[in-house]
Amino acid sequence: MKKLLFLLCFFLFSLHACAELHFSEIMADNGEFLSGEQYDWIEIYNSGPEDMDLSGFGLSDSAGDPWRFQFPEGAILPAGNYAIVYCTGNEKPLPSLSENQFASPFGLAKEGESLLLSDLRGKRIASLRFPRQYGGVSYGFSQETGEWGFFESPTPGKANAEKMYFTRAERPFIHQEPGFYSLQEGECLEIALSASGPIRYTLDGSEPSRESSLYTGPISITETTVIRARTCDEKALLSPCIAATFLINDPSPVPILSLSTDEKYLYNDALGLFVKGSGETPNYLSDWEYPLHVEYFDEAGIRRLSQMGSFRLTGDSSRAFPQKSLAIFARSAYGDEEQFHYAFFNNRDYEAYRSFVLRSAASDYRFTRMKDAVMTEMAAGLDIMYQAARPVIVYINGDYAGHFNLREKINKHSVAQWEGVADSKIIDRIDLIENGHAQNGSAEDFSTLQNFVLAHDLNIPENLKYVQDRLDIENFFIWASMEMCLLNKDLENVRIYRIPDGKWKYILYDVEGGGVSDLHAVYMLLSPDRTPFPASSQHELLKKLLDVPEMRDLFLKTFAHVLKNSFLFDQTAASLLDQWEETLSPLLPRHMERWQLPLTMEKWRANMEETRNALRESPCLALNTLCDLLSLTEEERAHYFAEAEALLEMHNAPPPNQEDVFGR
Repeated sequence: MKKLLFLLCFFLFSLHACAELHFSEIMADNGEFLSGEQYDWIEIYNSGPEDMDLSGFGLSDSAGDPWRFQFPEGAILPAGNYAIVYCTGNEKPLPSLSENQFASPFGLAKEGESLLLSDLRGKRIASLRFPRQYGGVSYGFSQETGEWGFFESPTPGKANAEKMYFTRAERPFIHQEPGFYSLQEGECLEIALSASGPIRYTLDGSEPSRESSLYTGPISITETTVIRARTCDEKALLSPCIAATFLINDPSPVPILSLSTDEKYLYNDALGLFVKGSGETPNYLSDWEYPLHVEYFDEAGIRRLSQMGSFRLTGDSSRAFPQKSLAIFARSAYGDEEQFHYAFFNNRDYEAYRSFVLRSAASDYRFTRMKDAVMTEMAAGLDIMYQAARPVIVYINGDYAGHFNLREKINKHSVAQWEGVADSKIIDRIDLIENGHAQNGSAEDFSTLQNFVLAHDLNIPENLKYVQDRLDIENFFIWASMEMCLLNKDLENVRIYRIPDGKWKYILYDVEGGGVSDLHAVYMLLSPDRTPFPASSQHELLKKLLDVPEMRDLFLKTFAHVLKNSFLFDQTAASLLDQWEETLSPLLPRHMERWQLPLTMEKWRANMEETRNALRESPCLALNTLCDLLSLTEEERAHYFAEAEALLEMHNAPPPNQEDVFGR
């Protein structure tokens, strides 16, 4: 009897203790980052006087599966403390979690759903049904009023803010059409705004707050200005932020991107991405990501895109250059949109993008400012992914920031577009490798493949089949042929991907080290006497495949195909270079002055001519060297390359008085 009484008391105590566990705050559309990702989170509060052992408790968004996440053994939540569960949407563990922080494999639906907290027996001890959420705004419980509502300032792991809201203010409206305006001296442009409540606005690119300037009448401007505004009602959440750029006496022959963000994200010593900062590691080497507003004006000056997004720096050594390259992302946490709904590139049939890159031209920033764009475009018509490109002018907070090259960003989403994959579950499982490391998914399978190739004789049919089943060999040969024919002396930056249940494929990426009279790439990939370059083992992979007669035959045929498709100078490189030169010529004087480049237009045109000559000569230089390194006989060379060489003689002939480089 005593034992039964004890068990009953323990059971009642357990029920009482569990009743003191509550959902206190959630974030279902996060704008803050953990380990480079925007993870949703759930906050659980222990309101009781005793510590709670959560070991084995279940957390879920599905009543049919109460243990979608199970708290690990030893998960103790102290009295009066909060547990934070990051909802990652995948099985990958999160590094550097603090005490009382956990990672679950499910995500939260910003459209609204139910959450359940269950004990060891599966009994529900807390539940929450939350409505549609706003980006960057948390939803939580007020201890004072006993109500659930929205908080403008999320407080994970802390007591909720005092001010709670139940609705959100509507966006204001700007009556003047953003874009290009011509003003005479002494004239000004009057910008009128309207809204259902008070309007707060800024003219410096920063996001308006409740303390920003109060709109009382039309705003007069006389120079290029970006206006950002939002409705500020005391009884509602701040409205979404809108922006409009007015370009005064500043026409452009190319599209313009106007970016606006808080100055602290650019130049603040502690936060700014455009400065070295005061820490041991320069700020510009970090992967911090910040909100910004994006506007895109086409060549006719019509605004085609206006929405919130985010940005971070991109590139490697080029981050230290004065002009930084930017990666721009559509983030629903900032703008309710997961895509930029605009077709940026004429040679792509995509109607929307999850992200894009504004490239400063990287190491080519003071040579031609177009080499990578032109040389990747030369792969059009081949079965290999490459980045589309177009030149644009960029303004940041209304200030001219010069010429950038708008590029597709290489990530799982761009790979999915290239491969025609639309299923988000498949997209999340794409393996994408950047210089040997997984950018998405895993690099393990490719590493296993490389190790297999090194350890096995591929002349044995089953060994070759193992490789053929896992690697798109023709695609690999196209990549190697392009790198060699471009004479790309920088082979460190390699991108490889695989669609689930598909084969590994290469991306033609970062080839601005080409277009020079340097045979480094050919020797590095083909010479048996050269140590492979550090970032990858493409050398050994190619070498082992070429030891197989049928693979050698396929490689030589592929090389010939690449020559005929991409390197007939007056049909490919010449027209691309001419188009880019014509477009950039009127842009560069102002750009060079803005960034104080050690470059003149005369020198730039000389660099362009040097690139022309290099791309005219490079395929034959590469072919001659390939034939030597592979010890091709005259008969073999004629068999594989007679047609290609005849076409090269015709289309790559040097200008008058220039030395002929086509001899053998």
